[in-house]
Amino acid sequence: GPQDKSCVVMELAECTLKDVLHPAAPHDVREQLTEALPLLVQLANALRYMHDRSVAHGDVRPANALVVRSVSGQRQVKLGSFGLARAAVEEDLDATLDARGTLQYMAREQFFDPKPRATAAALAAVDVCALARVINEAATGVAPWEGWDVEAVRGEVQWGSDAVPLVGDAGFRLEPTELNDKLQALVVDAWDSIADNRPKAGEVAEKLEALLPLLPARPQALEGAPPAARDNDAGPNEDTKDERGEGAMVLAVANSLCTLCGNLTRARAREAAVAAASQGIMSAARLQLLWEQAATEAGGEAAGVARLV
Repeated sequence: GPQDKSCVVMELAECTLKDVLHPAAPHDVREQLTEALPLLVQLANALRYMHDRSVAHGDVRPANALVVRSVSGQRQVKLGSFGLARAAVEEDLDATLDARGTLQYMAREQFFDPKPRATAAALAAVDVCALARVINEAATGVAPWEGWDVEAVRGEVQWGSDAVPLVGDAGFRLEPTELNDKLQALVVDAWDSIADNRPKAGEVAEKLEALLPLLPARPQALEGAPPAARDNDAGPNEDTKDERGEGAMVLAVANSLCTLCGNLTRARAREAAVAAASQGIMSAARLQLLWEQAATEAGGEAAGVARLV
């Protein structure tokens, strides 16, 4: 009867790490990394826990890292999709690595012939290589070999050069900073074509955690924004409606400017949009000043567009 049926109750995830790395709305890669880096530390620690018990995941990628909210409201990563997980059996001399997984995140040695033995160290090194690709994806906002056909990706994984770290679509490279330089060094080590040269997952976790203090501060509410508290029963007066209309108009032009200026301006776009939405009003003059400053930093043609807003 129904009382004899078994079921598995699972925690409901808010999203996956892939959703964090590739949000639908326009975003700044630097803000994305601020969100992602603490989650990458957790992901590396999850792999450390598994590898310490001679178990490898076999398909580490952003879509398989579930993001949930803790009781305190903090985001947490929980590694899922264990369909390709393997436990190493050191006594089994016939067990070898196999070419299973998600191609963009696979390691070169999975395509070797003859295939290497599937020791605990060899299986863990495959996971670490995949983790390096995920870190690179978080830093650049671009998935490994995004847009390439399957055979081209396979050739790059199997025969290509070692990592070209922190480079995304169309050659986009992050600006040289202490954070990015250390991320690059970590990706180079963990993406090494020689499995024995890669660090352990625990070492990756420790190095990522050491980078957390280097993350840029999160954007604060814009100075001079009107107070959020309002009388919900009182409708907006005519002046308020006019200000909202002006603010919406300037935001629309500003979003176009954001696209023109690129990633440098997107941080200010998000800051302005969040402030305008949360406060209900943002004066056209305030936004005008904001975009002129952003465009001046971006330089050139963008600055001229800002002055015409």
